[in-house]
Amino acid sequence: MSLYNFNHQRTLYSQNKIVRYWAVLGLRNQSSTVLQKHREALQRAMKDPYLPVAITASAILYDVFATDQATVFLEQILQSK
Repeated sequence: MSLYNFNHQRTLYSQNKIVRYWAVLGLRNQSSTVLQKHREALQRAMKDPYLPVAITASAILYDVFATDQATVFLEQILQSK
């Protein structure tokens, strides 16, 4: 299956946390043009109850879009115990 044919929107909302993690990890390696299409889904993924998904989504939003929300979230994670 080609990555471009992969349905990130569907898998980012999977009930399986591992599927969600691999979906967001796959997005981590995409261009900003591709990521723009998934920006809203990434913002939702920042609130994912599975922390690896939320952190990866936040890292993408911070790196590519420099969002304040991502910056604050990542700073909170770094300062937590």
